[in-house]
Amino acid sequence: MDQDAYTAADILNEDFFYETFYGDQPTGKIPNINSIEKLVDSTISKVSYRPFLYEYFKSMIYLFEMEDYKNAFEFMKKSVEKFINQVFDKENYWSVKLMKFLSSALYRAAVKAADAQEGGTGDSEDSHQLGPLSAAAMTLQTALAASNRDRTNIEESKKWASLHITNTLIRFYFKLNNLDLCSKYIRSAVLNDLNYPLSELVTFRFFSARVAILQSKFVKAKEDLEYALTYCHEDYTKNKKMIIRYLASVNLMLGKYPTQTLCEKYDLMEFMELSKACRTGDLRTYRRCLAENMNFFINDGTYLILEKIKVVVYRNLLRRVYCYKEKSARIPIPTFLAALKFVEDDPMDLDEAECILSNLIFSGFVRGYISHDKQILVVAKQNPFPALSTLFEEE
Repeated sequence: MDQDAYTAADILNEDFFYETFYGDQPTGKIPNINSIEKLVDSTISKVSYRPFLYEYFKSMIYLFEMEDYKNAFEFMKKSVEKFINQVFDKENYWSVKLMKFLSSALYRAAVKAADAQEGGTGDSEDSHQLGPLSAAAMTLQTALAASNRDRTNIEESKKWASLHITNTLIRFYFKLNNLDLCSKYIRSAVLNDLNYPLSELVTFRFFSARVAILQSKFVKAKEDLEYALTYCHEDYTKNKKMIIRYLASVNLMLGKYPTQTLCEKYDLMEFMELSKACRTGDLRTYRRCLAENMNFFINDGTYLILEKIKVVVYRNLLRRVYCYKEKSARIPIPTFLAALKFVEDDPMDLDEAECILSNLIFSGFVRGYISHDKQILVVAKQNPFPALSTLFEEE
C-alpha cells in the first residue's frame, strides 16, 4: 500500500472535510470546486486516485454548504463509480477499507436524497428513471461483482469487502421493500471461506433473521438472532436491545414465553402482558396490548411478527378448551364458540368459529378434522397440538 493510499484513507471522511473548511482554524474560504481540486492535488500525487476524491468532496459541498441532498447523492454515486473503475477494480486488499467506507457513505447519501423526495424511495413510476436507493444499489452490485471475482491469494483478496457490500445492498432492498432481492443476497453470501469481522457477521445474521421472519421461517430466525445476540459487542446496547425484542417476538411465535423477571431484566415490559395473553388464549387482551403499543412495535420493527401471533392465541385458546373437556378427542364447536365469545369483543357465530378451526387444521397448528353435520372438532389422539417449532422448520 503506497503513501497515497494511506493519505486517501485519512482524508476520505466527513470530519476531515468539515474541520478543514469549517473548523476552528479553517482555510478561510467557503469550499468550491477549485479549492477542492487544489486540496486533493496537493495531497495525492497518483493521478488515478484523484477523480473519485474530487467527486466525493463535491458531494460534501452539496451536503454541508447547500443541504442539497439530491446533488450530494449524485456526486457521491459518481465518486463510488470512479473508485470502483479506477481503483478498486485494479488494486488489491488495501482498497477494501475505502470500498467499505464509500459503500456506507453512498447508503447515507441515498437515504437522505430519497427522504427528501416524495414517497421516501424517490423511485419514479417511469421505469427508466431510478430513484436514489435503486440507483445506488445498482452501483454497489458492480462493486460486489468486482470483489467476488478477485482471484488473488486470500490475504490480499478484495473478497474481504464482499460481506460489507452485501449487508449494504440488503439495507437498500429492505428500504425498497424488495424481499426477493434481500433473500437473494442472503442466499448467495459465502461465509465459510473468510473470517469476516464479527460486526459484519452479526449484521448479516440479523438481516437474515428479518428475512426469515417475513418468510415465516421462525426456527431459522431464532438461530440467526441468537447468533447475533451472542456476538453483538456489549457496548452496542441499543443493537442488543433491538435483537432481544426481535428474539422475544419470534419466541412467542414458537410458544416460548418470557417470564416477568426476563421482561424486567431486558426492558421488555411491552411484551409481558402480551405474552400472558398469548399463553392463555386471551384474544381481548392480545388485541388491546397490540393496539396500545402499536407505535412502539412499528418503530421497533416487530409489529408484523406480533400480528402473526394471533393464530397462536387461537390455538392456545382451543387447547384450553381441550383440557377443560378432559382432553376428549371430540370437542363441540359450540363449546369453542362460547370460549371465543368470552375472550373476544367482536360478535362471533358458528361459521366464524368453524373457519378459525379450519385454518388451524390447514396450517398444522391442530391435528384433526371437523364433522360439520355434528358440529364437532375431532382431534388426533396422539399429539393433537404439535410443538410450534416443528411447524416452522426449514424445508
